Amino acid sequence: MDKSHKVHTKQMTAKRSFDHLFKILVIGESGVGKTAIMQRYCENTFDPVYISTVGVDFNPKIVNCNDKVIKMQLWDTAGQERFRNITTSYYRGTQGVLIVFDMTDKFTFEKVITWFQDVMEHNMVESPVIYLVGNKLDLEGKYVINREMVEGLSRKLGGVKFFFCSAKNGEGVQELFSQMTVDILQRGELVKKHKEQDTIEIDEKPKKKGGCC
Repeated sequence: MDKSHKVHTKQMTAKRSFDHLFKILVIGESGVGKTAIMQRYCENTFDPVYISTVGVDFNPKIVNCNDKVIKMQLWDTAGQERFRNITTSYYRGTQGVLIVFDMTDKFTFEKVITWFQDVMEHNMVESPVIYLVGNKLDLEGKYVINREMVEGLSRKLGGVKFFFCSAKNGEGVQELFSQMTVDILQRGELVKKHKEQDTIEIDEKPKKKGGCC
């Protein structure tokens, strides 16, 4: 990433003004590390205790990118099938989607296509920025998914970008969200369409959850 696209993060109050509001949805099977990735990005912490997300949780983050102040609304969704109807209702107006899978669990990788189809079916913003995210990069030696497999799936889904990260040690997490911020900004139609939509502001501080869901 060149310097002109460098993203700086800082904590700010919800009442402070911002130039853009980006809604980012984090989806994938239960246990892949969705909550842990968001916790690492928003708080730079990791909790090894696994607590499954129930329904949908919300985390705010303010970043500076290309001289713009951007409020990120990060939505952490439950991966269990029984919550699927709840989570798909949050797809409306999403500009960015992270489809997370576990590098050590082939089933979670195989389900990426199903999650991708859900996004395309329920999202009302045309062509959101979608990334495939392989988590648990720190568990080298236990991988059942390799780069070639991810590249193949990316091509099958139309050239979707993919990233690898570790919520546990933080590797790749900051870069993941920074690049998504840049990509959304470069897609002017996404920024414009989101401004035309009604956005629900959530000011209360979400409760902390541990775990890797």
